[in-house]
Formats: sequence, C-alpha cells, structure tokens
Amino acid sequence: MVQRTPSYIAALQEVDPWANFVNDWLPQNIAMRINKWKAYLQGALFYQYCTRYPDSAIKEIKAGMFSEVSSVMGREEFDRHFTPPYNPWEQRLCLAPGGDFFRPIREGKATMVTGHIDHLTENGIQMKNGNHVEADLIISATGLTIQPNFPFSTIKVSIDGEPYKASTHLIYNGIMISDVPNLAFIVGYTNASWTLKADIASMYFTKLLNYMRKNKIIKVVPREDPEANVKHENFSGELSSGYFTRAGDILPKQGDKFPWKGGVNYLLDLLQLTFGRFSTESLEFEAEDKKNS
Repeated sequence: MVQRTPSYIAALQEVDPWANFVNDWLPQNIAMRINKWKAYLQGALFYQYCTRYPDSAIKEIKAGMFSEVSSVMGREEFDRHFTPPYNPWEQRLCLAPGGDFFRPIREGKATMVTGHIDHLTENGIQMKNGNHVEADLIISATGLTIQPNFPFSTIKVSIDGEPYKASTHLIYNGIMISDVPNLAFIVGYTNASWTLKADIASMYFTKLLNYMRKNKIIKVVPREDPEANVKHENFSGELSSGYFTRAGDILPKQGDKFPWKGGVNYLLDLLQLTFGRFSTESLEFEAEDKKNS
C-alpha cells in the first residue's frame, strides 16, 4: 500500500459484550436505545478527549496501532508509516473493525510505503525519494472531490431566473440553503455516525411539513437577516482535510451563529431541532391564500 500521508487508525472490537448483555436481558426497543446512546456518548467523549487533549490522545492511539503491528514492524518503521502530521480529529479518524486493516500486515500479505509519488513506470510506481514500488496492478484510492454544485450535484438550478451558485448561499441548520425555496437535504456528521444527522434531519423535515400543512403554507425560504451581522465561513465539518480545503470556494458557507452554524454536534442539534416547539427563526413563509390572491 502506497500512501502520501499516514492516518490515525483505531482497532474497534468486533463484538461488544455490553451490547450483547443489554440485548439478552432487555426488550429489543429498550436495548436498541441504550446501545445507541452508549455508542454515541462513547464516540462523543472520545472526540472531545482528542480535541481537548491531543498530545495524550496521540500517545494512546499510536500505542494501540503499534500493538497491532509490533510483531512484524519495528518502532522506527512504524513511526514512518503511522505518524500523521496533524492531531486526531483534525481530519477523520479511521476505525478498523476487529483491526482488519492491520491483519494483512501481521500476516505478511501487505507492506506499506509512505511518501510522494513521482510518476508511474512500466513496472510500478517511482517515488520521489528514489524508491521504486513494483506493481502488476495499481488501484487508485485518492483524489476525493466534493461536488461543485452542492447540494444539487449535476443538476443545473436557477432561482427567479438567476443561476444557483453554491458559494453565495448559507447553510441553514445543516439542512437547508438560504434563498432556495422548498428544499431540504441530508448531510451526516463528520465526527459521529452519519445516520445520527439523517435521523435529526428527517424529524425536522416532518415538523416543518406539519407546520406548513397546519398553517396552509406552500413555500418556505431560509433568509439571512442583513442586520444580524452573520459572519460567513467556509464549511468544513470542523476538519482540515484537503478535500474540504480545496472545496472552500465552491461550497455553500456556514455562519458563525445559530441557525446558520450547525451540523457538527449531535446533542446540540437534537435539542435545538427536534425537541420543543418548531422554530421559525430566519424562515420566510408564503401562505396559500397569498399565492391565490
């Protein structure tokens, strides 16, 4: 495996004894909720630990990685391939179920090369440091590019005759786009399970549709209040990953305050978007009667 930059990779146990215990002794609907919250809180606490105490987190994560390969790899070689130039969760942290990523290395079925590629050759890959990697087959797994017309992808969209340009709009609650009517979308979390945000978005959509139906509303548009002095920032999911950095000029922006800043904290989103009364803050509505008049 040839990599330009190492990553933090944590081995995740394949069987959770706690989850099995709860599943065996409690009704399924209760066990599911307990296990869901246990998984979320465990991940959230670990994320906070990594971002608040990065030096300690680096030592712990690297110790876990080294224990997976220490039988076949010395410390110097390990540091060369498993020392990322960033702190945990500044970019996404990888989970390997059962440590499956490390197994081929331990079994001698895989080796690692870390560095920059200079060019491809007839027989493999020439690295910039002078090493040559022999290869019969090369599978590319790099070059992630975020869609340039988010969230419409290849669809050409115009609003009131003006072409939609993503970078001139703000993301509303991580679910809607400013000045775009009757549109909602789902983007999951970068620092937690993707489906947690999908659940919240679905519940928010339902509350919004029920509110519109009850009040005979046919159009809703998130609008930024010019007097609110919302600072526009690049949307990054709180990561420094290259694909977010490269897309900074083409993605919709996020604000520095609610409801234009969100989508990175499950507990906060859950409280603000699903519990309590539906908030109409920064939403502009058009009623059915007005449309027909």
